[in-house]
Amino acid sequence: TLATTADTAPYLRLTTLSEFDGRVWEPDRGDLQSLSDGFGADEWGEDIETTDQNTSIRVIRMSSSWLPVPYPATSVQGITAGWRVSTENRTITSRTADAVGNDYTVRSLEVAPTLEQIRAIPAAEPIVDPDAEPVDLPAVIAETAAEVTTDATNDYDRLIDLQSWFRSQFAYSLDTPVDEGFDGTGADAVAQFLEVRSGYCIHFAGAFALMAESLDMEVRIVVGYLPGVRTDNTRGDESVYSVSSDQLHSWPEVLFPGVGWVPFEPTASLGVPTAFAAGSTTGGGSGGSTPTAPSAAPSAEQSSGPVIEREDAGDNAGANGELRRLDPTPVMLTTLGVLVALLLPALIRLAIRVARR
Repeated sequence: TLATTADTAPYLRLTTLSEFDGRVWEPDRGDLQSLSDGFGADEWGEDIETTDQNTSIRVIRMSSSWLPVPYPATSVQGITAGWRVSTENRTITSRTADAVGNDYTVRSLEVAPTLEQIRAIPAAEPIVDPDAEPVDLPAVIAETAAEVTTDATNDYDRLIDLQSWFRSQFAYSLDTPVDEGFDGTGADAVAQFLEVRSGYCIHFAGAFALMAESLDMEVRIVVGYLPGVRTDNTRGDESVYSVSSDQLHSWPEVLFPGVGWVPFEPTASLGVPTAFAAGSTTGGGSGGSTPTAPSAAPSAEQSSGPVIEREDAGDNAGANGELRRLDPTPVMLTTLGVLVALLLPALIRLAIRVARR
């Protein structure tokens, strides 16, 4: 559960994945430092408006070596020294402690550039490791990215075009990747996903990330949780939200120097798409207010929880823009496999088939 001073619940992150070897995305393993040393230098400039937010989180039933936190976190109170901060992605992890039972408060920011500001900033270029083996990607990934973004004149608009294309032209489905035999995170699976145009969050996030990288942008995938469901409980003037495994999710982020890591939500029918407003520091789109960072909250209507069960919606429900309830089983299996970099796609398919039976 969480209680927040924000108008609506934030996305929560566990960790990030930046390295792709052609088969899986590897979790980031940057340097760790003590909580007393803070979360590192600001990634946003003084000309970017920010708003302070406090989120109190209680982990009831989740065993994990990561603590869920809003982004960008700037300080945390209520946890032991066994937890360490990764300044690379502003996450909290431990080699000895467990997330279950922790009750803590995170101070974070809503980073809100104007549309004019974000359009004027080119995305950071990918960091190339000269010692790493080059990854040979199917040509369809770069070709499709170029085709979808051909009318855009800046990096932010290119990413918005990609986000809109995925959300309008693809369908959310748990069954299609298994039935079509591409239920993995590898480059070939992404190519088939682009052809079939149906899958779940890890396929959307992975395809978006590789396409953005083909456009010379530094990108990573976040593993965490969609905004929770508002409960009837309150804590003072704060609303209390419930977050369950149903909200387990992954989404891509792109680095904009002077702003920080900006999230995007390509998964059809889930989450809240990113859209910055012109001449304002409040995120907004044609459908109303939207978050400009995982720490920024979605609209109250969208954070009240998906409303369509998968069994009732059918595979093509995502095309009409309605929200559906996220079945956590395949997402949990795939995400866990990515995090530990051990599960092969075949094992993931087997596990999902077993779960379905």
